[in-house]
Amino acid sequence: MSVKIKIKRQSIAEFITDAIAASPKSQKQIADEMGLENANVVTMYKSGASRVPPNRLHSLAVALDVDPWFMVRLGLLEYFPEVHAVIEKVMPAPLLTKNEEAMIASFRKVTNYSDPEFRFHGGKTKVIASYFIDI
Repeated sequence: MSVKIKIKRQSIAEFITDAIAASPKSQKQIADEMGLENANVVTMYKSGASRVPPNRLHSLAVALDVDPWFMVRLGLLEYFPEVHAVIEKVMPAPLLTKNEEAMIASFRKVTNYSDPEFRFHGGKTKVIASYFIDI
């Protein structure tokens, strides 16, 4: 039996809501750190009633203590998917979040820097490697 896991990407409003809930800061403190005059703007971002302007994505991430590139990427994916697609297409290397960088570092350590080959076919992934892992 195979198990299929579907992971739904959160909307930026859902992500902001969760990040604020996890933060020890009040919405007023977050708004102040972002340079906003009114904390209601943060409420509007959280509810999805207002988009986070692109020039505010970084300051919001810093105020919420979340990965700035993740926040910017999430905003681009939701608000400007065409711009995100162009950025991903023309960047010489992918821009990674801190968590993605940690995953890659762990993968390299586990594979002893052997650079195993991945093959994708019909929604399935095969790893072609010449190493064994003792568990």
